[in-house]
Amino acid sequence: MPGAGFEPATMRSSAVKTEIFEKEPVKTDIKPKKAIKTEISETQHKTTYGNPKFDDIDKEDFIRFWTSERKQKTTVKRAQKLYNVLKKVLNGKEINLDSIREGFHSTTNKKDYVNAVRVLLDYLKNRKVISRQEYEDILEMDFLTSIKSKIVILPQVSRTEADEEVAKVLSWIREKWNDEFTEMFYKLIVFSGIRNEHAYKLLTTFDPNYLEIRDNVARYRTEEIGTAIKRSFYAFMPADFAKKLKRFKDVLDLPAYESRINPKMWKPKKPEWQKSWVNGHNLRKWFANFLKRHGVELIYRKFFMGHSIGAVLEHYEVLEENSWKEYAKVVDKFPIESLEF
Repeated sequence: MPGAGFEPATMRSSAVKTEIFEKEPVKTDIKPKKAIKTEISETQHKTTYGNPKFDDIDKEDFIRFWTSERKQKTTVKRAQKLYNVLKKVLNGKEINLDSIREGFHSTTNKKDYVNAVRVLLDYLKNRKVISRQEYEDILEMDFLTSIKSKIVILPQVSRTEADEEVAKVLSWIREKWNDEFTEMFYKLIVFSGIRNEHAYKLLTTFDPNYLEIRDNVARYRTEEIGTAIKRSFYAFMPADFAKKLKRFKDVLDLPAYESRINPKMWKPKKPEWQKSWVNGHNLRKWFANFLKRHGVELIYRKFFMGHSIGAVLEHYEVLEENSWKEYAKVVDKFPIESLEF
């Protein structure tokens, strides 16, 4: 969020050329932003937002956002370095999906480019230069998945090794922690594919009124535990597991349980634990692959995982109803037993 005393610039569009000029300088230690000119054709979407050019980005403000305002901050040196990575491929271009995708294919430094683009989109959304929906739609693109230095490679989706690992880690969790909440937390992520924080909130705020059951499939409404950025619609799961759900009190904080389902974090370290790819984040990848292997359509996989792409939001009511049948394709195929405790 912008710092105190700072009013973010916005770009307004219409069917005619518009110009946005700088306000009179204000006595402050923050420099005013540049004037930005936008030209919107009649064929473009009617919106209150424009199509910014990279040249119009205030470099100092962008770096300030990245180093002091953003939740995941970085150093000034690194922010300047990655700004230059963006400038090399986006300079002189409008910032939109096409130019961002073209930049991805043209750059040789894809790791830094992807990370920098994700921050750039966050910055533009924060400064009200692009809409939240445009931000989410672009960020959903597969090529913008954050590339980390140590990439975890999951077994091929057509093989069973990944499923075996999921079951093996559950047995380790039982032996290592012997804790009901930890086991429920792990199983909930495996069965539903929801994010760690959403699974934690579901178990600590559980309300039976949000639970629906049809035959051997159950779903729990999760809209209220999601956020505007990390949305969630429902947590689907086997019905027999759902009947065991309850509200937990006096539990540890979320990071503690994230560590408990990540064998690499356990002590004393063991070779088999260190080789495991399982953690909350990677379980979501596994869940998506698991659904794909069992014939669940892509749009339903996105719906189950809370991805708010345009197609999901446009067909939400149809997806909401038909998702029962899609989840039924996998409800009895998970590598862990829902009733074992």
